[in-house]
Amino acid sequence: MTKSIIRRLAYISIVAISLFSLMLLGVIPVQEWFEVRDTKDELLVELAKVEELNESYRVSIDALKTDEEIERIARSEYNLVKPHEEAYYVVPVSSEDIKIPGIWPFHKS
Repeated sequence: MTKSIIRRLAYISIVAISLFSLMLLGVIPVQEWFEVRDTKDELLVELAKVEELNESYRVSIDALKTDEEIERIARSEYNLVKPHEEAYYVVPVSSEDIKIPGIWPFHKS
């Protein structure tokens, strides 16, 4: 082989190795960048949900600082009454306890 062919092969080899190196250095970081961008978008959606939940908690906390809300919860959840009031509890009747006659208008057609 002549020197010019060897020189030409050396240049082609150097260019090929350089292009391959640039491709490795360029493609891998770009893929990582896309993955990071996708992860960032998912985290932003999750952050928005958490902030919305936190806002609802803040509203609940602010409501619990009022006497009206405390009274409402005490009455509804703990069946508490004021000293001058009477509390009644109505027990629902189950449908099994009621005997419905099989005559009109109660029978099924």
